[in-house]
Amino acid sequence: MGDAYEVMAAMDNKNYPKPELKDNLTESEIHALTSLAMLPNLHAAVVEFSIGDSAANELGSERIVADHVPLEEANAFGSYIVGSAEPKTVTTNFWDDRTDHVELDKRDGKHRILLDLDCPHLYVQSSTPGHGHLVIDVPQDWSNLKQLLQLLGDMGVLQYGYVDATFNRGETWLRTPGTKKTIATLGIADPHAS
Repeated sequence: MGDAYEVMAAMDNKNYPKPELKDNLTESEIHALTSLAMLPNLHAAVVEFSIGDSAANELGSERIVADHVPLEEANAFGSYIVGSAEPKTVTTNFWDDRTDHVELDKRDGKHRILLDLDCPHLYVQSSTPGHGHLVIDVPQDWSNLKQLLQLLGDMGVLQYGYVDATFNRGETWLRTPGTKKTIATLGIADPHAS
């Protein structure tokens, strides 16, 4: 997405969010909602969260009040990609009665990676549209970082070339904002140079 005016124009075209909601949102919140609204099959819901401030206090105490609602009516969105799990018919036996009903186990479907980062971090857009650099400022041992990078490579979040280069260098590197990928920055000799 572009600047705030493009975001507002995109939202106006979708009539999203409702005009009365726009007045209560900051430009960055509007931008974030617009970006979320463009994700296909986003799972949005109204969730009653506990007042706790940590995962330990919230675990098991949240309740979905209204599921699969439009994003503008939701107060939460989940990792489950709607439609990616197959409904299953489950038979319940109670004494001599058998009851069939359909259940959907979201754990059988596909999920987006959603992280609630409770640590200092920075996101910088890359020079490649739709790509970016995430800096999580939590010091790690090299062995832990290698495990994380390998997992993210296996999941398709990071390119294997980046992971392999990082292992060979002994640290991760990111280009500074404004630095474009060029033959020179990739360390390849320019065949056209004389």
